[in-house]
Amino acid sequence: MIATVSGLRRVRSRHLLSIIALAASTVATAQAPAARAAAPAPMHALEQALETRSGAVILPSGGIGNVVVTPCANCRPIAMLAGSETRWLLGARRVEFAELQRTLSASARVPVLVFYQGPGGALTRLVARVPEATR
Repeated sequence: MIATVSGLRRVRSRHLLSIIALAASTVATAQAPAARAAAPAPMHALEQALETRSGAVILPSGGIGNVVVTPCANCRPIAMLAGSETRWLLGARRVEFAELQRTLSASARVPVLVFYQGPGGALTRLVARVPEATR
Protein backbone atom coordinates (compact mmCIF):
# COMPACT_ATOMS: atom_id res chain seq x y z
CA MET A 1 0.00 0.00 0.00
CA ILE A 2 1.38 3.34 -1.03
CA ALA A 3 0.50 6.45 0.96
CA THR A 4 0.28 9.72 -0.85
CA VAL A 5 1.69 12.95 0.53
CA SER A 6 -1.70 14.67 0.38
CA GLY A 7 -3.35 11.75 2.25
CA LEU A 8 -0.79 12.00 5.07
CA ARG A 9 -1.37 15.72 5.30
CA ARG A 10 -5.14 15.20 5.72
CA VAL A 11 -4.61 12.62 8.46
CA ARG A 12 -2.10 14.86 10.24
CA SER A 13 -4.35 17.90 9.98
CA ARG A 14 -7.31 15.94 11.47
CA HIS A 15 -5.16 14.78 14.39
CA LEU A 16 -3.77 18.26 14.83
CA LEU A 17 -7.31 19.73 15.00
CA SER A 18 -8.33 17.10 17.56
CA ILE A 19 -5.30 17.88 19.69
CA ILE A 20 -5.96 21.63 19.51
CA ALA A 21 -9.62 21.13 20.49
CA LEU A 22 -8.63 18.88 23.41
CA ALA A 23 -6.03 21.38 24.61
CA ALA A 24 -8.52 24.27 24.39
CA SER A 25 -11.16 22.42 26.42
CA THR A 26 -8.57 21.43 29.03
CA VAL A 27 -7.42 25.02 29.42
CA ALA A 28 -11.02 26.27 29.64
CA THR A 29 -11.87 23.69 32.29
CA ALA A 30 -8.77 24.53 34.31
CA GLN A 31 -9.55 28.24 34.23
CA ALA A 32 -13.24 27.88 35.13
CA PRO A 33 -13.99 28.66 38.78
CA ALA A 34 -14.17 25.46 40.74
CA ALA A 35 -17.64 24.63 41.92
CA ARG A 36 -17.52 24.69 45.67
CA ALA A 37 -19.66 22.18 47.48
CA ALA A 38 -21.74 23.82 50.14
CA ALA A 39 -20.97 22.56 53.61
CA PRO A 40 -23.75 20.23 54.71
CA ALA A 41 -26.05 21.59 57.35
CA PRO A 42 -25.51 20.02 60.76
CA MET A 43 -27.91 17.19 61.51
CA HIS A 44 -30.08 17.29 64.59
CA ALA A 45 -32.22 14.42 65.84
CA LEU A 46 -35.82 15.58 66.00
CA GLU A 47 -37.07 12.39 67.55
CA GLN A 48 -35.51 9.25 68.97
CA ALA A 49 -37.14 5.86 69.34
CA LEU A 50 -36.93 2.72 71.43
CA GLU A 51 -38.37 -0.66 70.63
CA THR A 52 -39.40 -2.82 73.55
CA ARG A 53 -42.33 -4.84 74.88
CA SER A 54 -45.29 -3.76 76.97
CA GLY A 55 -43.92 -5.46 80.10
CA ALA A 56 -40.97 -3.04 80.04
CA VAL A 57 -43.17 0.09 79.99
CA ILE A 58 -44.66 1.74 83.07
CA LEU A 59 -47.43 4.16 82.16
CA PRO A 60 -48.73 7.05 84.29
CA SER A 61 -52.16 6.52 85.82
CA GLY A 62 -53.93 9.17 83.78
CA GLY A 63 -51.94 9.61 80.57
CA ILE A 64 -50.02 12.67 81.78
CA GLY A 65 -46.85 12.14 83.79
CA ASN A 66 -43.70 10.04 83.63
CA VAL A 67 -43.49 7.01 81.37
CA VAL A 68 -40.64 4.71 82.33
CA VAL A 69 -39.19 2.44 79.65
CA THR A 70 -36.57 -0.26 80.11
CA PRO A 71 -35.27 -0.95 76.58
CA CYS A 72 -33.54 -4.25 77.42
CA ALA A 73 -32.89 -6.60 80.35
CA ASN A 74 -29.51 -5.04 81.22
CA CYS A 75 -30.39 -1.46 80.28
CA ARG A 76 -31.10 1.37 82.68
CA PRO A 77 -34.71 2.61 82.72
CA ILE A 78 -35.42 5.83 80.84
CA ALA A 79 -38.05 8.27 82.09
CA MET A 80 -39.96 10.44 79.64
CA LEU A 81 -42.68 12.97 80.22
CA ALA A 82 -46.06 12.27 78.62
CA GLY A 83 -48.19 15.36 78.18
CA SER A 84 -51.29 16.59 76.43
CA GLU A 85 -49.46 16.49 73.06
CA THR A 86 -48.43 12.81 73.42
CA ARG A 87 -50.12 10.54 70.88
CA TRP A 88 -51.22 7.03 71.83
CA LEU A 89 -51.57 4.54 68.98
CA LEU A 90 -52.60 0.94 68.44
CA GLY A 91 -50.88 0.19 65.16
CA ALA A 92 -51.68 3.16 62.92
CA ARG A 93 -54.91 4.00 64.75
CA ARG A 94 -54.88 6.85 67.27
CA VAL A 95 -56.62 5.89 70.52
CA GLU A 96 -57.37 7.35 73.91
CA PHE A 97 -54.90 6.63 76.70
CA ALA A 98 -57.33 4.34 78.56
CA GLU A 99 -57.70 2.03 75.54
CA LEU A 100 -53.94 1.80 75.08
CA GLN A 101 -53.50 1.12 78.81
CA ARG A 102 -56.06 -1.73 78.70
CA THR A 103 -54.35 -3.27 75.66
CA LEU A 104 -50.88 -3.14 77.20
CA SER A 105 -52.03 -4.49 80.55
CA ALA A 106 -53.58 -7.54 78.82
CA SER A 107 -50.16 -8.88 77.77
CA ALA A 108 -46.55 -8.18 78.73
CA ARG A 109 -45.37 -9.24 75.27
CA VAL A 110 -46.98 -6.61 73.04
CA PRO A 111 -44.29 -4.93 70.88
CA VAL A 112 -44.08 -1.22 71.69
CA LEU A 113 -42.34 1.65 69.90
CA VAL A 114 -41.62 4.66 72.10
CA PHE A 115 -40.81 7.96 70.36
CA TYR A 116 -39.34 10.82 72.38
CA GLN A 117 -37.32 14.01 72.10
CA GLY A 118 -33.95 13.63 73.80
CA PRO A 119 -33.05 11.79 77.00
CA GLY A 120 -35.53 12.58 79.73
CA GLY A 121 -37.44 14.63 77.18
CA ALA A 122 -41.00 14.70 76.03
CA LEU A 123 -42.72 11.50 74.96
CA THR A 124 -44.12 12.30 71.50
CA ARG A 125 -45.93 9.03 70.77
CA LEU A 126 -46.24 5.47 71.95
CA VAL A 127 -47.23 2.85 69.39
CA ALA A 128 -48.38 -0.62 70.43
CA ARG A 129 -48.13 -3.10 67.58
CA VAL A 130 -51.01 -5.45 68.30
CA PRO A 131 -52.30 -8.16 65.96
CA GLU A 132 -55.17 -7.11 63.67
CA ALA A 133 -57.68 -9.42 65.40
CA THR A 134 -57.26 -7.72 68.80
CA ARG A 135 -57.69 -4.13 67.62
